[in-house]
Amino acid sequence: MMETNPIPSDTTPTVTCPYCRSTNTEFFSLFGQQLLTEQHYCNNCRTPFEYIKDDVHVIPERIDA
Repeated sequence: MMETNPIPSDTTPTVTCPYCRSTNTEFFSLFGQQLLTEQHYCNNCRTPFEYIKDDVHVIPERIDA
């Protein structure tokens, strides 16, 4: 079975683990316990955690010329 990441890699923000401050994290699930959170997994301390989605990464800002 091939896994797909619902968020394109060029728009995925670098997420820091709140427990060990590592950036060696990976996206786990688009939704956490709340709709505005997503689940990530820290490869260093092996802890799953939730990250609050940032509007900048969810909906790109419109730039008027």
